Amino acid sequence: MRAARSAVVALVIAGTIAGTTAMSNSRHGEEHGTTVFNQALIGLPANQKIAIDGVPAAGAPWTVDNGSRATLSASGELRVHVRGLLITGTGGPNDGTVGPVKQVVASLACANGVAATTDPVPLSSDGDAKIHATVAVPTTCLAPVVLVRIFGNQPTNPWIAATGLSTNGD
Repeated sequence: MRAARSAVVALVIAGTIAGTTAMSNSRHGEEHGTTVFNQALIGLPANQKIAIDGVPAAGAPWTVDNGSRATLSASGELRVHVRGLLITGTGGPNDGTVGPVKQVVASLACANGVAATTDPVPLSSDGDAKIHATVAVPTTCLAPVVLVRIFGNQPTNPWIAATGLSTNGD
């Protein structure tokens, strides 16, 4: 029964992600290790300051180094590796830095809002962070997106990087 539920969750999520291939990452032959979401993170572009699934964008544009990714398994294991997440293009003194941001969280958002958010982790002065958490994945999660959000910027904790964004304006 547990394997069947995991398989259904994997199919629902995998079926809604354009261009993502479900890959097997089994541990000891169990279904819970199946990767159903594996996408690159993109920093907040200056021209796309929009809310995603009810989460507002931060006030400044951010960039992120290649290799930054978010991976979600059928069992809810969320891994987010962020490298070089820095403020850019403002012309101000915070360009090339993390500014006042000291911690980030990751949120799994579905088309109807945020489904789960991790505990905060440190954001290094180089813009690096690693988030490893288990989140509750809803049985239906249409158009899933992982958002990297500023922690402590209440009440919204705005997003500064996300999966599923295009860098060429598409």
